[in-house]
Amino acid sequence: MRIVLLNWAPIAEGAARGGGINGYTRALAQDLLRRGHEVAALSGGTAYEPGPIPGEPGPCRIRKLPAWQGIQRYEVLNSPVLAPALPQFRDPRAEVSSPGLEREVARLIAELRPDAVHIQSLEGFSAGCIAAIGAAAPGARVVFSLHNYHTICPQVYLMQGHRRPCHSFDGGRACDGCIPTVDPAAEKRRLATGDSTPAEFEWKRPENGNAGREEPGGESVWRGLLRRFANAPPAEAGAPTAPPPAPFIPPPLWSEAWITMPARRPLLNIVHPEPACAGPPNAYGQRRLAMIEAINRCDTVLAVSDFVRRKYETLGVRPEVLRTLHIGTRLGVAPGGVRSEPDPATPRSRPIRLAFMGYNNWYKGLPMLLESLALLTPEVLGRFHLHIFALGGEPADAELAGLRPRLAGLTVREGYSHDELPALLAGIDLGLVTSVWWDNGPQTVLEFLACGIPVLGAQLGGIPDFIQDGVNGLLFRGNDRWDLARRLAGIAAEPAVLARLRDNVKPPKTMTEHTSELEAIYGARVS
Repeated sequence: MRIVLLNWAPIAEGAARGGGINGYTRALAQDLLRRGHEVAALSGGTAYEPGPIPGEPGPCRIRKLPAWQGIQRYEVLNSPVLAPALPQFRDPRAEVSSPGLEREVARLIAELRPDAVHIQSLEGFSAGCIAAIGAAAPGARVVFSLHNYHTICPQVYLMQGHRRPCHSFDGGRACDGCIPTVDPAAEKRRLATGDSTPAEFEWKRPENGNAGREEPGGESVWRGLLRRFANAPPAEAGAPTAPPPAPFIPPPLWSEAWITMPARRPLLNIVHPEPACAGPPNAYGQRRLAMIEAINRCDTVLAVSDFVRRKYETLGVRPEVLRTLHIGTRLGVAPGGVRSEPDPATPRSRPIRLAFMGYNNWYKGLPMLLESLALLTPEVLGRFHLHIFALGGEPADAELAGLRPRLAGLTVREGYSHDELPALLAGIDLGLVTSVWWDNGPQTVLEFLACGIPVLGAQLGGIPDFIQDGVNGLLFRGNDRWDLARRLAGIAAEPAVLARLRDNVKPPKTMTEHTSELEAIYGARVS
């Protein structure tokens, strides 16, 4: 079969650029290639070059890149839609339809004549690209994997202000003033001219008065973003502006005001239908409607967890095309986990080894984990050796400095490669997956299980799809620092439970098994 994989990030860069989705896409492409299929990858939204007008990007076009490990590569040059999603946030209309981009995508698809097109993400593309693909290759199966929430949330995470779960979209009015943004046109000019100056994110006045910043940036996703908020540069002449927000001073730690901040309220894994809109959809609301309509054009829509499937079904994706399909892990570990020899010491006679791995940001829950640990008594906290294998993200030096003398041990490593995981996780007793949002289907869960390690995870998003409480791991109420601390205290009091949990860990689905499932889907068209 001829198969095209579409994702915003260049496939050769894998998870180093594009995170888990691109790591998955690359692994899928390699597996398909090994099975004898012809594989092409199309990326978009990241490559820009100047055109005939000085300082402006050139026209949108697709260029062919050198093949990588036998995979044909193409990229959209000067896409009207930026990727990843955050720089594009202020211009939702381009994500609805960009005719020049759609013509180029249709031209390439007609040239490649694929049997299947598997869309991993529409970041860097438009909703109209799906119709363009269908028209250019009417016999091809079009498959869409819902790895994240980009199609229904222009900043991907369904978290207002990057902190508060978005429970009411209100026809797009919840997006107005939700997060600090950049000017997409200025960002494209910056990329086209090779300007290495970091883009400045700033607040814009919401059209409908939605403050969108109850907790501005004292807990910001970007390093140093608070400083930029407090000293935001002047807006362009004539543009409506709001005065820069005052520097955010957080309430005293553990005070009632601190505890009741919306970002720290517990979160349940329940899909509620969207409340009725207060009026007609704005540009963000039209974007969501266009994305749902485009998804419904696909032959098969794959949700990476049951929560994601339920969420999209409530928003109008047709049940007959929508199904849950858990992804596979590319982490190959020998049966029995990463320990080649039994550990001579038991957790009762040595510290209990905990591990957090993944991105160091608010969503993935490292800040919440550190706050939960701070709740524990010295006797309990002193039972744990914490290992943190974190990629990039926010500084946590002060929190770690406060915990270090109270823990039995603290090991911190910034960054790791996928191939290093079996060695890094050797001897770990419990994996921690502490996401504070409806994490679609975190691959860290699969990686811990592949290494034979039970997981203590948040009862959010796709985590409960893989972790059975009391069987192969433990669950705590999402974003609940006290419930996580309770679970940790229970483990310290009864460490023998870890051996029982570990005995029940079963290897997750492999990437090879998952690819076999996809081959069947590529060959079966839904009527």
